[in-house]
Amino acid sequence: FYESGYRATSMESIADELSATKPFIYYHFKNKYDILEAIAVRVIELANESLSKALEDGGEPVDVLAGMVRNYARLVVEEQRIIAVFWREESNFTPETLSKVLEQQQRFTGMLCEVLEQGQAQGQFKVSHTRLTALAIMNLVTFMYTWYRDGGAMAVDELCDHFVQYTLHMVQHTSVRTGGAATVGDDLG
Repeated sequence: FYESGYRATSMESIADELSATKPFIYYHFKNKYDILEAIAVRVIELANESLSKALEDGGEPVDVLAGMVRNYARLVVEEQRIIAVFWREESNFTPETLSKVLEQQQRFTGMLCEVLEQGQAQGQFKVSHTRLTALAIMNLVTFMYTWYRDGGAMAVDELCDHFVQYTLHMVQHTSVRTGGAATVGDDLG
């Protein structure tokens, strides 16, 4: 699907790519669409897990938001191919798959909104529209799949750090200095 697109990919080509037989593929999936739906569900589950992990790690809203962005950016890099398939082939999703995806996307956005609201309440963030900001953060990182290439000018950790900085700038993170050490985001200028 990544190389040829959903419509141009046959079950035979999938079997060939996996060095498997078509009956083996049909044992696990009743048709080509089931594979696409499995990819869609997997992508959104991985995205939600990346945010949930940062929530579980806890801390101040700025730390949780930074963890969410870092985890999600790393996911986009590591799972670039299936994320690309997810977004490129969205027009092929059935209404049932779209409904599942939308429900999970709302969960994703909700987790981001919750952290933004906590940061706002604690005076760490200045956000005029929480949901719009959450969507902007999500899209800022998500569409890295369109341009990221292994072996580029930046290491993955450095790239993730840049996305954290962009996000903290977007939410107008108010930096606090403690004991002479700068907190995340102080170098935003």
